[in-house]
Amino acid sequence: MKAHRDITIMLSALAAALLGACDTEDLAMSPGGNPEAEDDAGAPTLDEAFAEDDTLENLYIHVVPREDDGSMLLGLPKTFGPFPLGDHVELAIPAAQPFTGTITSERVLTWSGVTVPTEELPAEGNLDLLHVETGRLFTYPVDALGGFEALVPEGAYELVARPRSASLTMARSMFQIGADDHLEWHTGLGRPIWGRILDVDGEPLGGVEVYASTPSGSRGPTATTDDLGWYQLRAADMDTFQLTVVGEAGRRLPDLMLHDVHLGAEGQRLDVHYPPTDLIDLSLTLRDPGGKNAANVLVQIRATRLDGYDNEQVSSRYTEELRTDSRGTIFTRVPAGSYTVEVLMEHDDPRGTPEPFALDLSEDTDAPVVRIPAMTTLEFFVADPAGLPTPRVVMQCTELWGNRRTWSTTSAADGLVLLDVPDQPLHCRLTPPPELGYATRSFYLVDEPLPEVVQLRDGFPLTGEARVVRGSASTPVSYGMVQVMDADGTILAVTSTNADGYFEVSLLPFMPSGSTSDTGAP
Repeated sequence: MKAHRDITIMLSALAAALLGACDTEDLAMSPGGNPEAEDDAGAPTLDEAFAEDDTLENLYIHVVPREDDGSMLLGLPKTFGPFPLGDHVELAIPAAQPFTGTITSERVLTWSGVTVPTEELPAEGNLDLLHVETGRLFTYPVDALGGFEALVPEGAYELVARPRSASLTMARSMFQIGADDHLEWHTGLGRPIWGRILDVDGEPLGGVEVYASTPSGSRGPTATTDDLGWYQLRAADMDTFQLTVVGEAGRRLPDLMLHDVHLGAEGQRLDVHYPPTDLIDLSLTLRDPGGKNAANVLVQIRATRLDGYDNEQVSSRYTEELRTDSRGTIFTRVPAGSYTVEVLMEHDDPRGTPEPFALDLSEDTDAPVVRIPAMTTLEFFVADPAGLPTPRVVMQCTELWGNRRTWSTTSAADGLVLLDVPDQPLHCRLTPPPELGYATRSFYLVDEPLPEVVQLRDGFPLTGEARVVRGSASTPVSYGMVQVMDADGTILAVTSTNADGYFEVSLLPFMPSGSTSDTGAP
């Protein structure tokens, strides 16, 4: 297998394979996985990737405190840097502050064209607090009395009140949160967002869910259309919003998103009329590595483009998930358009995952037979820098698609690693025991075998201390997550602080240019 030093190289090849997949009658994956990857002459072999030495000068550290456990206040995740490799860094994270309040609204009693507000009612639901500087979103519940209790760092926030009832007002406001702040917020009646949802024949669609979202992504309450297709929502202090009409796979209706809708002074009427579209018959057969039909396997069909939905202001989303029958087959009818088909293997399934592929469905289609990759065994020895066998090194490999399943094992006393994995592209890493001080190795397996012996290298220690600061006092960030990144944002290592907020990682003093050498997902 081949080790790619830049994931974008391999993903470009995967994209090319996806586009060409529809032209073949059988999508059987070759034992080497993606055939396009074999032509990537610029990718280094595993030995080359382990041998190059471009200096890594500046690093960034991203600290994420754990959720509040009563012993410390939750601070914002914060990125520090850049600083040269080798520094001992002391990281200060701002402490969170209690923020309490009450949110009330007014309820619409009738939708007959006349709005009759009641007295103030609690806006039970949720409150979103978007930290303007960092973009971090905090969400807290609003109880049946309209009260909320939040714990967030000081700063400027976008607040969005999201009542559970569609007859109450979704409201947006900017607020500067300081120490021990309290907010009494009456959102009022707001402005109406209303209209009718009609099917392709112009007939009203009852029972359809509709909701509005703020430009920052906060989703408001959901209204349901009546028998005549009418819906109504209410919003305050929102100049623009997105309206989403939730489709139904059973009726072959996609989700529709109306973007950048302006909320006028008197509200906004939005009627949605689904355009006519052809329904296409699609059948697909899935076979296991031995050629037998693969039953009860989940297949996801996701539209990337639908015919008749080309307006930039209105986008569509359509997804179906079906399980293969006893013959390994699925059959469905979907709106005409372009689709991505992805097999989602269960986490405890011992078989591999076929590569996703694209289909252009403009007419009834019998899709090619899709084959599940066979399993193969990785076998190699791990040695230390002196060439001696190294036990207790964790070998972990993760899929690049599907459910991103992971396989792992640990090297034996003689350094032997034996790991059964699917014969498909994988992202793998070797993680030595921290006390040895050797660097984590991260690489992509595509179609070349691993060398017989993979030799570890001395790591370069990076130490630091993270503390939450409140006034003149500070508290250690105990057992928080620490990510070490390069200037491009590539994660090089992930570790955690100890009880005293101290952390230490071992990094390579040099790495292949453009490589990813991470020890875990963010």
